[in-house]
This record gives sequence, C-alpha cells and structure tokens, in this order.
Amino acid sequence: MNTQYLHMIIALILVSITPALSNAQNCTTQMFPGPLLSTGDRPVSISLGDLDADGDLDMVVANLNSDDTSVLLNNGDGSFATQTRFTAGDEPISISLGDLDADGDLDMVVANASSDDASVLLNNGDGSFAAQTRFGAGERPGSISLGDLDADGDLDMVVANSDSNDISVLLNQCNGLICNADIILDGDLNFLDISAFLNAFIAQDPIADFSGDGSFNYNDVTAFLIEFAAGCP
Repeated sequence: MNTQYLHMIIALILVSITPALSNAQNCTTQMFPGPLLSTGDRPVSISLGDLDADGDLDMVVANLNSDDTSVLLNNGDGSFATQTRFTAGDEPISISLGDLDADGDLDMVVANASSDDASVLLNNGDGSFAAQTRFGAGERPGSISLGDLDADGDLDMVVANSDSNDISVLLNQCNGLICNADIILDGDLNFLDISAFLNAFIAQDPIADFSGDGSFNYNDVTAFLIEFAAGCP
C-alpha cells in the first residue's frame, strides 16, 4: 500500500476516535461525587447486590476491627439508608453475595481471618439477615468466593487461607431445589415434618397452605402428603 495513503488512513482513524477518548476522559473526571457513608470499624471488603428485591444495588461491607458487617440499602437514587450491622466472626476480611438457599434472594458469606472460619448469613428477603452460621476453614482465611463447583445447581464456597497455604472447599448441601414438605428444613423427610405440618395447619400458619388458596382444608393435607410421598429431590 502507498505510504501516503497509509498515513492518511491512520490520521482518519485517530481523528475519529479522539472525540470518544475525550468524552471518556471527561466522564472519568466527573465520576463519584457522592458523600462518605458510615460503616463499622475498619471496613476492608465490599460487595454489591440487590438485597431487598427492589431493583437497585445495595452494599455489604466487612468491618475488620468491629467483627461485623454493614448493610446499606439503596434508596433508589444512589443514596443509601443508614447502615445495619450484623455480627460475623473474628476479623471479617472478605465478603461475597450469592443465593445459597435457592430462595431467590442474595445471602452473605464472610471470611473471618482470626477465627479461621467463614460466616454464612441468610437473607430474610428484605435485606435483613438471620444470625450467622460458621464453618471451619484453614488458617487465617483472607478471601472468599462463591460458585457451583459440583454442578448440582447450588453455590459452593471456596476460601483462601493465607497462613496454612491452602484453600478450603465447602460444598453446599442445599441442592438448589425446593422441597416444600421438608417443613423443619433438615434435608430429610420424616415424622418431624408431619408433626410440624399438623401444628402449622392447626395454627393456620401460611407454611401449611399447600394448595395456595389462602384457606386451610383437606386440599392442603392432600397436597402435603403428595409432596411428602414424592420425597425431596
């Protein structure tokens, strides 16, 4: 190709992309003018996700020195409600979000550096969380992540342990499928679930409304027995 034409083509390309680069630079200089938001003591890790199912992104933060996490719910305009704090292990250092119990909302997992474990906090569906359950890891875990490692449809945990030079793999025992007849949520169907169903039915607890019609009658008992007989997936 003629060198003169080549130079002309290069010049045209540069002219065409220069405005885009200029706009990108201008955009970059205008980002993040928002206020500072209060958290716990020494925040070290953060993750974003829609915690309360309202269509916007909320924040969770691991606070190393106060041994807890902060949840800041988005008001929908990029401003955030005052933090709510939830207890974690000793020196929470890494945090991640994912639906661990297959109920459609984002739960929280935290790597705790000084207690050598990981905390799981299940979302109540509104951005508040149940008390933590802790699972052992290696020595001084420093990072945590979620993913379906065994292809069974649920999220498992991996934890990087800095002092023991290894990784902890924690496989989720929830299979990602709902088993409505497992009333007591122990992963098994037995007499305890039947007893729990009967108590809920008598109390007209919505958990016993297996027909989903808002009333409590023979249809609910039949629906429960069908699911119980089918077993958990």
